[in-house]
Amino acid sequence: MFDLSESIRHYFKKAGWVPSNIHADIPQSPREKALALLSEFAGLEVGSVGAGVELAKSDVCFYSELNPKASGVLNAWKRQTGEVEAIATAHHDHIIIYVGSHGFYAFTDPDDKLYELGPEFSLAMEKLLLGLSYGTAMKRD
Repeated sequence: MFDLSESIRHYFKKAGWVPSNIHADIPQSPREKALALLSEFAGLEVGSVGAGVELAKSDVCFYSELNPKASGVLNAWKRQTGEVEAIATAHHDHIIIYVGSHGFYAFTDPDDKLYELGPEFSLAMEKLLLGLSYGTAMKRD
């Protein structure tokens, strides 16, 4: 359901991920997407922090369950992001990863900035695990 590119698949397998054989319809709401992602990756700790391609690469630690408290952090961008659900932390818990209707986001805790990671799960994970640029921070509403 959430394809992983060959450039990052090995990170997930090394962390103990075994692909499920469940082929369900792609969920539509952020909550459904988050639940589907967590059913596949809950508790998985993928990658490591270190030198990356364009910036530091990150570890990604998926939550074991939905985290409503973390989802409230993005209220300052709600008009742009719509409903979001927190699915993981990254970079030694200095980043929170979200899924929303329009894609994936990274909130950097030390500087309170939000970045759009792209519409696809694999692209978002490539940016984090390989240290690819997140682009320009989103302006607050």
